[in-house]
Amino acid sequence: LRESVRSTEEEDLAKAGVYIAGFTDPIIKSKQHLYDVLIDVNDRTISVAEHAKVDFRLGAFHKDLATFLVESGENPEEESLAIIQELSKKTREFLNKLLTLQVEDEAGNRSINLESLQQRNLPPNMDHFLYNVAAAEGLTKS
Repeated sequence: LRESVRSTEEEDLAKAGVYIAGFTDPIIKSKQHLYDVLIDVNDRTISVAEHAKVDFRLGAFHKDLATFLVESGENPEEESLAIIQELSKKTREFLNKLLTLQVEDEAGNRSINLESLQQRNLPPNMDHFLYNVAAAEGLTKS
């Protein structure tokens, strides 16, 4: 999680591979290779990059998050920093819940695997979404 990133730090982000980053430079909107999902706090919009649309089909979790963002965006008194802080809080809560989905292997190592997620009978596409987030967070086996 990188709350404030300059557009000159693109190379660092590319090396990280997976990140949540905050930008203030509007040029980022035109650089879809830098993001899967772009939340523009100033314009109060959410955009999904073309290359990521298949992975980001909306489920209940996504709709709840989008509702929060829309409601925050409609409130003219809501400060951008407050929206970012709440989004950061929701992200941490989500990641804490994700940790509870880890399973233990024969050696006692805990990780998340797609098979165990699929056995949970989650809503459509949620198993893949959770697995992708787990992989981004280093919670899957290499």
